[in-house]
Amino acid sequence: MKNIFILIAVFLILLSCTSKVDRSKLETIISKDIQNSMPKYHTYTPISYSDMDSAMSDVAETPEYQKIYKDIITVDSALIADSIAYVENLSYLNKPLHVKYKGDESLLKEREQIQSQLKALKEKYKPHYIGTLIYHKYKCSTDFGDSTYVGRYIIDDGYNIIEKETYPFLENDNA
Repeated sequence: MKNIFILIAVFLILLSCTSKVDRSKLETIISKDIQNSMPKYHTYTPISYSDMDSAMSDVAETPEYQKIYKDIITVDSALIADSIAYVENLSYLNKPLHVKYKGDESLLKEREQIQSQLKALKEKYKPHYIGTLIYHKYKCSTDFGDSTYVGRYIIDDGYNIIEKETYPFLENDNA
């Protein structure tokens, strides 16, 4: 019985050490990426890292979704152009502008059909694990002063950055 507890304890210690090594490696990769993307005369100061989380795939990133979404944007653009032309014609004809635009029925039906395709695609999509998500807050010092940023990184199991975004960090004065 004691041997089982010892084995479990050793396993848990090894597991926690492995995750610390992984976290340390992720932090190093992120820091190097930021430093390599900054001009040489800027300075980088790390502030904090978030907890690591699993990053899951998103239906909006699939080729099928992108194609259908492009179709809906095309229809929406046509509807907007038609409604603007409708209002301009009312103005030109000195008609009241409060007359409601009903839109081209065929475009509205097409838009409804495309939306149902998007909905069906979302319903059947099964997200899958793509890597580790971690946020990094850091300060960048430049000739014009300091700026604070938050980097959002997704890193796969091979330690490759597969997605990254950087946002300016704005302090919340109400907090």
